[in-house]
Amino acid sequence: MTARRDGLPLAVWGIGFGIFAQGTSELMLAGMLPEMAADLEVTIPQAGWLISAFALGVLPTVVVSSVA
Repeated sequence: MTARRDGLPLAVWGIGFGIFAQGTSELMLAGMLPEMAADLEVTIPQAGWLISAFALGVLPTVVVSSVA
């Protein structure tokens, strides 16, 4: 008799965690936006472009994660 594994494969858990971490990291930047703007000595809208740039940088990884 062979052993049967119930539940999701480890790879699915890994992909799920990766997607969760990517989403959380973008939301974290939005919360830190006023401090980032003050530290960089720019306006908040200008610092907001950093979040857009970060999201574009993460885009290839998200696409690969969703296809897998």
